[in-house]
Amino acid sequence: MLGVVCMLVVGIARLAGHVTAAVGAGLGPVEWTGGLGILLFMAYVEGYRGFHLRFAPRVVARARWVAASPRPLRVALLPLLCMGLFAATRRRLVASWALTAMILFFILTVRALPDPWRGLVDLGVVCGLSIGCGSMLHWWRVARRGGELPVGPDAPD
Repeated sequence: MLGVVCMLVVGIARLAGHVTAAVGAGLGPVEWTGGLGILLFMAYVEGYRGFHLRFAPRVVARARWVAASPRPLRVALLPLLCMGLFAATRRRLVASWALTAMILFFILTVRALPDPWRGLVDLGVVCGLSIGCGSMLHWWRVARRGGELPVGPDAPD
């Protein structure tokens, strides 16, 4: 789980420069309004619905699944396994790889946006990733205290 959180933190750090540059260059009323809309949309869709309700509890559930019966390859590639990129049900594999492809498409699309819009979209992504990090820590605490996770590990066996 820590490996996944570290990947998110690296993403946050890489995008922070674009956000700082966009906001520091000065924004007009249209950009501030658009930026606020993007921020709220990404906080809800990416942060809450995507990370908090689905991705983060599944990462924790898959980490618990591996901890219960560790195998060398699964432990060595634990962050990828926790993200559902292998050792998962067929449905989870298709969903995880499709999501990965979609994220790559959006990254390439956002890179083509003009400033300050690229920085404002990156602000929304930073917000969503930050909520994701906090959500993973939240679900980890829930699991450590013996609480139920809202999703299962989608494990093949």
